[in-house]
This record gives sequence, structure tokens and C-alpha cells, in this order.
Amino acid sequence: MRVSATEEHGLRCLMRLAVCWQAGRDTTLGEVARDEGLTQAYVAKLMSILRNAGLVRSIRGSRGGVALARDPGQISVAEALAALAGRAVRTGPCLDDREQPCGQAASCGLRPVWMRVEEALDGILGGISLADLVRNGRLEATRRFGRPRDDVADEGSATRSEEGRCGHGGIVAHPEGRAAGA
Repeated sequence: MRVSATEEHGLRCLMRLAVCWQAGRDTTLGEVARDEGLTQAYVAKLMSILRNAGLVRSIRGSRGGVALARDPGQISVAEALAALAGRAVRTGPCLDDREQPCGQAASCGLRPVWMRVEEALDGILGGISLADLVRNGRLEATRRFGRPRDDVADEGSATRSEEGRCGHGGIVAHPEGRAAGA
């Protein structure tokens, strides 16, 4: 399976929005672009795709921004990839409805293999949520690099590396008051 740059960047932007959701705040296109090292125009394009798919919502007004349209635990990687690429898994042209039907489909031994691969990947990606990606990323980063200094929280409070921003690196306060990702 090959993941395009659009899919990779779109998933990373969704992860950024998932962290913000967990922190109980919205963010702006500019913050997402800066944090992910992307241009604001490119992030706007990705957000438009994701908004049309019902995964992201826009917030109007002077302090407008973007946010997930629903809880990150309810948005699967399969759904996000399908929004960004038209379908979650693309294994070959013989299974692509947009391609001309293959003249060898009836006698081809590859088609059933690609169908099984697609089913398996769809099942795996459908079982992983944005919340899982954010949680797993934090656990792996902590395991590999140790706990960042600014993740050390006073009794019951959580801190972030920069005031008012939600990023992947630090613990964020969960709306119910517990630290998310810890």
C-alpha cells in the first residue's frame, strides 16, 4: 500500500485537530500549518477536502478556526484516507472502479489476492481511530526519547510547551480535567 503526501499530511493535520479536541480548544489554519511545516494554502486545501467529507468543521468569526466535526475516537483512519484519496486502500487498477475493467479479470489469480489484501487493510484501518494515533504517538515518543520536560504537570494540571497552543509533543488537558495521552 502506498500512502500519498496528501494522505500523510491530511492525517497529520487531523491528528493535530484531535490533540486540540482533547485539549478542549479549536485551532487556526495558520497554527496547523506552522506546527506541521506546511503552507497555509496547502492546509486550507486539505481542510476543504476534510470538511466536504464531514470530518472537519469551520469556525467563523474574528477568532475563527477549524476543529474536528466529531470526537476523534469516532473517526477511523480508513474514513480519513477515504476522504483524502477517494477510498481507504488502493491495491491495483483491477479493483479501481474508475479504471476500465480488466480483460483478464475472469481468469486472473491476482484479483482475489488484491481483494483479500484490501479487505484486511480496510479492517485494520477501520479499527484505528484518530484518538488511537495521538495516544500511540505520545506513548512511542515517550518510550523512545523520554518524557519531555514541559510534560511534567503540577497536581492535576497539564502544561503545554507554548501557551494557548495544542501540539503533539506535550500533555494536553482533557475537557473533564484529566491529562490526555498520559
